[in-house]
Amino acid sequence: MVSIGEFSKTIGFTIKTLRYYHDLGILIPEKIDGYTGYRYYGENAFNRAAAIMTLKNLGFSLHEIKSILEECSEEEDLSVFIENKIEDVKNKISNLRQIQKQLAHYKKIITVQSAASFSIKEGFFPETLICGVRIKGKYSDIGGCFSTLMKKTGGVSTGKPLGFFYDLEYKEDDADIEGCVMVKKEINAAGINCRMFPETPSVSIVHEGPYGTQSADYMKFFSYCSTKGYTVITPIIERYSKGPGMIIKGNPDKYQTELIVLVKK
Repeated sequence: MVSIGEFSKTIGFTIKTLRYYHDLGILIPEKIDGYTGYRYYGENAFNRAAAIMTLKNLGFSLHEIKSILEECSEEEDLSVFIENKIEDVKNKISNLRQIQKQLAHYKKIITVQSAASFSIKEGFFPETLICGVRIKGKYSDIGGCFSTLMKKTGGVSTGKPLGFFYDLEYKEDDADIEGCVMVKKEINAAGINCRMFPETPSVSIVHEGPYGTQSADYMKFFSYCSTKGYTVITPIIERYSKGPGMIIKGNPDKYQTELIVLVKK
């Protein structure tokens, strides 16, 4: 047997680490001097330390390593732990890829931030005949509104679909939303609200990127309106200029949504 210092040098763990592993119960000295308290390690401890190092390099946590060392007597017993770790790694890779996409998108936002501030346009949302389906639910539910509208308006709709949002605050499950389309003539159909929307002063900007990533642009809007002394009124409108097709989803980074904020000057 060797002292803790000699064992530390041999296996490549610091003395502090060895003491910690002792406290955790995953690498216990084979002998502890009752008088001095010195720890001593033998061949069994060396083999166990080598196993711990291998498992750490494979990404197992100390908690998992303790379970493996307690439950596995043969290498074949490791299969369940390895399969679980493989699934865990797959999930982490998937999550990291999503984070990578989000980082790339926000990098793009930061890069164009100064230029974007000049792309806010003042004008008017024109007087137009619209048909809408209004619901309370999640923001993602607006797709169902558009499906209903497409079926009931047939070939009389014109222009890109519009999302009307009637809340000035974020709502989790009971957002007041309306999917709308411009139409050539009035339509009378159950569940459809067809009316003339009045001309209204507005500020607008074209957002490029996945749905749900418009926060930075809306911040610019509200700051701009505050500086100008404008009062934001509802509905806040989104015109979906370029998005997923009926069959091919396309690249979300290239989706284009015109954000339109109605104002009272």
